[in-house]
Amino acid sequence: MKKILFLFAYLGIVGSAIPCSAEQDGIAKEYYPNGQVKAEASFKDGRQEGIAKHYYENGVLYQESNFKNGQLEGISKSYYDTGTLKAKGRFKNGRLEGIRKQYYADGTLESEKPFKGDELDGIAKHYYESGKLKAEDSHKDGQLDGVSKEYYESGTLAAEATFRNDQLYC
Repeated sequence: MKKILFLFAYLGIVGSAIPCSAEQDGIAKEYYPNGQVKAEASFKDGRQEGIAKHYYENGVLYQESNFKNGQLEGISKSYYDTGTLKAKGRFKNGRLEGIRKQYYADGTLESEKPFKGDELDGIAKHYYESGKLKAEDSHKDGQLDGVSKEYYESGTLAAEATFRNDQLYC
């Protein structure tokens, strides 16, 4: 039997391995020592297919991702242990594409980051818990490239710098 890994690395979580034969179809589950479901995933021809879910030990949904042909595809979401949305992003062919949003525990938007082919590409925005803009930074091919700005919570500009190829440009 080979090991198929849940692909939860998108949010910094490396999931647990679930044994699955190369031809296996069906649902695989992993459990916490207390008997609560830790993770569940569907397989087709030994590869993840459909919705995969990962749970906190108390049973609250931690992460939900969709797989197609063994790769992340579509919307993936993660949650705080209270059930409040923590982050969501879209995958295409296993790569992060489009705007990835992250939220504070109270549900307020924390950041919006544009991705293209798993790389930051465009203007990322970060917010204070009050909802006011905290910072903007421009990225190209995963590197800082362009003007980056930081703001005080009052909205006044606190700092500004220009970057080229991830280096401060003077």
